Amino acid sequence: MPFVTPTTKEVTEWQGFHLFHYGMSYCSQRVRIFLNERDIPWTSHIVDIPKEENLTEWYQGINPNAVVPTLVHDGQVLIESSDILKYLKQLSDTRPQAAEDLETENAVIALSDARQTDFKILSFQYLFKPMAKKNAEQLETLNKKLKNRELYQFHKSFSSAEGLPVSTIRAAVWQMQQALTRLENILSKQPWLSGGDFGIADTTWAVNIHRLELLCFPMAKFPHLRRWFKQISQRPSYQQGLLAYEPAPALKVLKFAAFFRANIGKNSIRSILAMDTNPTDFPQTATAARKENRL
Repeated sequence: MPFVTPTTKEVTEWQGFHLFHYGMSYCSQRVRIFLNERDIPWTSHIVDIPKEENLTEWYQGINPNAVVPTLVHDGQVLIESSDILKYLKQLSDTRPQAAEDLETENAVIALSDARQTDFKILSFQYLFKPMAKKNAEQLETLNKKLKNRELYQFHKSFSSAEGLPVSTIRAAVWQMQQALTRLENILSKQPWLSGGDFGIADTTWAVNIHRLELLCFPMAKFPHLRRWFKQISQRPSYQQGLLAYEPAPALKVLKFAAFFRANIGKNSIRSILAMDTNPTDFPQTATAARKENRL
């Protein structure tokens, strides 16, 4: 398991499960759901992203990427949500998983990992825009404090007068449509993405689908996926780990605006999907392609 060595040494003395998270972080949401699903007791440490608590030296000494979530368990630190879920699964599984189910589960998680940048692009472009745009002063603060230079460059590009390149936005939409098509195919053959039982692949993609619904991504073509998501949304772990942390009134406003961005204009999601473009035409790393071809 890829544990990290924190420079904020006090956490190495902590006992039990401690989760650093933020309400609207979809990577935090999936870990909270799984902790509740497996009845694992944990201590909450909310990192207020709008107040830039993730930029403090103290927090970056735990998570050098300055993102959430971060799990501290008996002094050991994990910082990637997929790694955290696999670790929690390993600790809490009570029976072995069938080899075929495990292979599918790992491939589905790899698909989610490969699409994380696309989720960020779609979230910022269609759901959080323009409130997520940073002014010159905020960008300067990021430049000085943020060690994660890739994240800084993303905010700089998104907050520029031009915004994210149109080609980048269109590629993200198509890649997401392709990923959903793969999931639809899996769920036409089995009840859960993890196989015969609800598992970490379902936890991962439940959060992803929730985010796509918020930004009004078209889902009519995926009946098996919609049936699966309806079942998950009724689970107590989903309601406790995701819905309980979301600002419902604010989300209604965001989703109202997202509806227009997703459906109106030449760069709306609906318009992009109507283009005669093959999603496989977009560049993809060899690693991501290998992972996705396993599905």
